[in-house]
Amino acid sequence: LHYQLTNPAFKHLSTQWNSFSRIDVTTQMYYQNNNNAENTGRSKALAAIAIDADADTPIFKWNGSMSDIQWMKEYMDYMPYEITSNNNNNNTLVIGSGGGEDVLVALAGGAKNVTAVELNPLIISAAKRFGGSLAGNLYDRKDVHLFIDDGRRFISSTNSKYDKIVIKLVDSWAAQLAGGYALSENYLYTVEAFKQYMQHLNGNNGMLVMVRWNIELPRLMPLVVESLKQQEAKEKTITAATTTATLAAAPQAERGAAGSGSAGVGGPQTNSIQDISKQIVVVEDRPGLFFASNNQRNVYPVLVMVKNSPFTSSELDLIKARAARNDARVIAIPGLPIQPPYDKLLVSSNAGLNEPKQQILSPLSKTIYSQELSSFGMKPPTDDSPFYFAKEKIPAQLVLLLETVLGVSAVLSFLLVYYSKANKIRLTASSRLHVIFVILIGLGFIFLEITFIQKFLLLLGTPIMALTVILFSILLSSGIGAYLSGRLFSKNPYRAVIISIPILVGILLAHYT
Repeated sequence: LHYQLTNPAFKHLSTQWNSFSRIDVTTQMYYQNNNNAENTGRSKALAAIAIDADADTPIFKWNGSMSDIQWMKEYMDYMPYEITSNNNNNNTLVIGSGGGEDVLVALAGGAKNVTAVELNPLIISAAKRFGGSLAGNLYDRKDVHLFIDDGRRFISSTNSKYDKIVIKLVDSWAAQLAGGYALSENYLYTVEAFKQYMQHLNGNNGMLVMVRWNIELPRLMPLVVESLKQQEAKEKTITAATTTATLAAAPQAERGAAGSGSAGVGGPQTNSIQDISKQIVVVEDRPGLFFASNNQRNVYPVLVMVKNSPFTSSELDLIKARAARNDARVIAIPGLPIQPPYDKLLVSSNAGLNEPKQQILSPLSKTIYSQELSSFGMKPPTDDSPFYFAKEKIPAQLVLLLETVLGVSAVLSFLLVYYSKANKIRLTASSRLHVIFVILIGLGFIFLEITFIQKFLLLLGTPIMALTVILFSILLSSGIGAYLSGRLFSKNPYRAVIISIPILVGILLAHYT
């Protein structure tokens, strides 16, 4: 705040709220004491869109010509486009397009069609309002197709294939720092989501490009590996089933010849397992597209590239040259030692490359990994448990919340008992059963609400929408059920319980079968 007040270059332009977040637009702000501002891309920004006073996305000045964004080719974010030919950069999907930075990088990389998906309409309106013609009217271009939608919901509903799928820092840490995981978690970072990303890649040279923070890597890498393993297992099952069906349909003589050859169902080609480490490249990005200089931070963005086929030798040579030129730290690349602790996760077919004596870990990385390795042993997030940002099996904030709820409940229970004794109110056995019944009803409502809100996030996109729809639906249906129970079972209320339990069990069995 002191920097903003004392810096004449800083100017607050706009503040807006909606059910998703708070959006502030300011003139672009450099990091303090950053002597390398001209080389970080910040000097080329018209404004910055701040989300929840935490995450920000820049609006870059652009005259609409490709020559005016050639400067982006000097940054690590451009590397996925550099290592592939223009024929493999035609169609790009950008999830969380924000102010348009990733869209510009895709256009600079030769993309003929860019599909931009942004959840928050206020971000798009701010980008158009404060960028406009000075930003090349980015979201009004014919080669940029904008969708206001949740990224996971969009990719689940489209059949399109893409040469590149880009997901860069799509989150806001404001709610996570406060322990509000229900407000920050989404379905972009789950095993099922990553499998869908890989299935939507075009041809054999499609690439998933992600940028996350290096402190998240112990959480991200197991997720990537597990997704690739499940995807590979699925493809092997489909291939085996297709081969079996083909042999079954062939004449007896052809089946005998195929069964005795090496290409049969039991041959080495079917049993061979592709080394998924050849599909993954991880580079710690220093300094990145518009981040601060190296000597001021110990948290860096990490560029993760996952292909649906092994990286070629020419692509790997370009990556190594670019990483060396940009002072980037290579964490995982086919053909070189993998940095610990990911060497145990990405086991290369050449075991000699991953001997401990060849692994070098800087003191800074040792500190980061020692703090984050607790999340390395956690199960990868899935759609049933989409808690990517939770680094502990039982978050400290959750423990504090439970302690608070139990403390408040204890105080209220004490007051209730005190009131009953002060007024000489005695609870009969029937009354105690009614109290227990009401408590169980309340717990049931809580468990159902939490489960439904989480599940409907995938359908409705945002926690606010899911919370609104689920609470309205539960309250409405509960009111209807209570009214019907009172009308139909007014003389024998226990009969309603006896009838409803078998119906509920039948519905659950029908759902899971």
